[in-house]
Amino acid sequence: MLRSRIAAAAVGATVLGVTAALVPTVSNAADDSVAPATSVVTWADSAADFTAIDTDSSTPAIPAGWSWLGIQQDGSDYATSLDQVASFGADGVTAKDGSAVLLLHPLQSTVAPNALAGLIDDAAANAGGDTEVGLLVAKASSPTLVEETVYTTGGLQGADTVWAGGESTDELATQLQADGDVVFGYAVVLNGATATPPATDEPTPAPTETPAPTETPAPSETPAPSETTAPTNTPAARSAAPEQGVEKLLPQASAASTFAARAAVPADSGIADLVIDDSTTYFTPQPTAAVSSTSLSLTVSQATSTGFPVTGSGFAPGETVGVALAQGQSGTELPGTLTADADGNITGTVVLPAGATAGAWTLVFVGTSSAQTASVAITVTADPAVAPVATPVSGRATFTG
Repeated sequence: MLRSRIAAAAVGATVLGVTAALVPTVSNAADDSVAPATSVVTWADSAADFTAIDTDSSTPAIPAGWSWLGIQQDGSDYATSLDQVASFGADGVTAKDGSAVLLLHPLQSTVAPNALAGLIDDAAANAGGDTEVGLLVAKASSPTLVEETVYTTGGLQGADTVWAGGESTDELATQLQADGDVVFGYAVVLNGATATPPATDEPTPAPTETPAPTETPAPSETPAPSETTAPTNTPAARSAAPEQGVEKLLPQASAASTFAARAAVPADSGIADLVIDDSTTYFTPQPTAAVSSTSLSLTVSQATSTGFPVTGSGFAPGETVGVALAQGQSGTELPGTLTADADGNITGTVVLPAGATAGAWTLVFVGTSSAQTASVAITVTADPAVAPVATPVSGRATFTG
């Protein structure tokens, strides 16, 4: 993936016949406080990055990438637009007050119970206290059909994660093994705050004196009311029935208590990023990668000695950044890499070899986890011509006259 991304970014696969060495300056590459990026880094920072789940299906499919379903602020039915129930901003995605959102994503491959600890040990979520994270469970015989969703208690915390019912990850794996189940995806539930009535400045009238009640005769027998069919088109009513369809995706608590009636702090109803399955998703705004150099034009001698100092930003925190050298429609990957710091910044120097030739070139920088791309145009000029040094000629002078 690294080579294919960099080659594509370099606009072509033709080898230039020019080799180069990438020499990073002293930077965060050796800083143990910066965690290496996962193999895959993506951003899901707008409603366009999510696919709606078919809430009418008895066997809802989980599409590739991120998908969603949500309950509107009045709690009456499922939302038809993600923007109705969620807001995107600098702190990530947040459920609107009185609403709830379920975000879903399949794993890269199905995980058997004996591999569950490996999936969870390095997993983490930067989320609010009222945000829940869970796993999509299926029968091994039908590994893409939701059987149930198991949620954490207290958040996704790697090896210390506790699951609903107080189970450890090992205990959950044992139960899945006994039931013939596998894990094929993960879910995030954003529980919005319950709206409260606005305060009023109107005075409260003093209570009037209530006269003592007179004796009331015993009521005559009232016929029992005829049985009324309960409504079935609301989330609360659907949750009372045996789990089916999208109800298998929801937390075990009823939809009414989980969504419409849950008291939560708005700041706790969101998520900024999630790490699981060797993948990181940022729900914060995607940055735009950019690279610059304080020396855009160097002579051949300078380019092959001090090189081009470069700085960049907008990459994923901790990711490896590869470099390609391009000219026109041809390009080649250069050996060596840079490492982005905790803010996604890079610093380094690209030094060309002695065989480099004069011309206009482009340095292309590619995040190997995020595929974020940036480039900077450079120029290599010929070294100034050196005037020949006069060489004395020995001989015998002849004088006349």
